[in-house]
Amino acid sequence: MRPATGIGGGPVADLGNLERWWNNPGIAAWSFVLFGCFLLNATLLLAFLVRPGLRTISNRFVMNLTVSNLLTCAVLNPLLMMDGPAAADTLLIHI
Repeated sequence: MRPATGIGGGPVADLGNLERWWNNPGIAAWSFVLFGCFLLNATLLLAFLVRPGLRTISNRFVMNLTVSNLLTCAVLNPLLMMDGPAAADTLLIHI
């Protein structure tokens, strides 16, 4: 196997088992979770921003939870997607 090269022909970091990420069902599942998280949270946040009647004190707490959940999904889901293939490989080695 020849080493991976970048656009300019220079060496790039080895991706290990992530080179064929589209064949991994775990990454596909996490991608759907990430898309659903963004879609649902963005829709809820948009509803709060478009309708001024929803901006009560108690709903501001829900808006803060929505923003927090959106940021958490944006940070943690890609990390979980990248860690999934490595965790699956270690399970297969120890069996």
